[in-house]
Amino acid sequence: MASALGLVLGNVFMGATLQINPPYSVLFPLIGFLLLSQIPARYHPQRKEPLGDLVKYLPIIFLFYLLTGMFYVCLMPTYMKNLYFRGVELIFYIVAVLISAFLFHRKKDYPLVVAVGMGTFAVAFLHDFNRLTSNLAMYAVQTTAGFMDVFCLGLFIRGGDVVRRFSLGASCMCLGLVVGLPVLYTEKWPFIMSIGENIVLGIGLLAFYFLQTAGRRFHKKSPHVHEDFREKKLIEACRALGAPRELFSHRDGKS
Repeated sequence: MASALGLVLGNVFMGATLQINPPYSVLFPLIGFLLLSQIPARYHPQRKEPLGDLVKYLPIIFLFYLLTGMFYVCLMPTYMKNLYFRGVELIFYIVAVLISAFLFHRKKDYPLVVAVGMGTFAVAFLHDFNRLTSNLAMYAVQTTAGFMDVFCLGLFIRGGDVVRRFSLGASCMCLGLVVGLPVLYTEKWPFIMSIGENIVLGIGLLAFYFLQTAGRRFHKKSPHVHEDFREKKLIEACRALGAPRELFSHRDGKS
């Protein structure tokens, strides 16, 4: 929830700042300075942990932010010409962030599912840009971004290995956006873009589904792997405490 509130406050302050319309030569260095000022801040001690639960999501995260960046390239010029109310798109983002934080606490994959659904809905408007569809597309993509941003942050900053998790995850997000930049000149072909994005998103979802299914089957077929891992950790803990392993045995009913 703290990360969701951070996203909300950041967008509120950014929206207010843009209303003042400061020169970018001042705004961007100021933002960079504020970020760098947090380097000396204290953080919790880190411990190295397996990153398997994060790595399996990285391909879909990369594809998602790749497509989101491409979508903005096609949408933004038309939206800026036809917007109904300046800044109203931020309301959709903020509401999506708050709802996503609630869903993430229920089950972490819920925001991802909603984000993908809203992303597919937004891409459909690329077939025909007019005042209505460009506004609806922007509201949809802002909602999509709100759900996905919370999902990613919740995935990146959990556990005790936050520095590695956040570095790897945020790098994957930014890489998707950077790779999408060369598509700047495809703005004139929204029909091709919409077809291509739906195909790529569909392939990504299928690949993610099969990877998840294969992982579950592997864990079901090899429960002894997890049992051996737990047994090893228990033995290490007993050695550290100077206690006999049998004291904590669950096989003979002792406790």
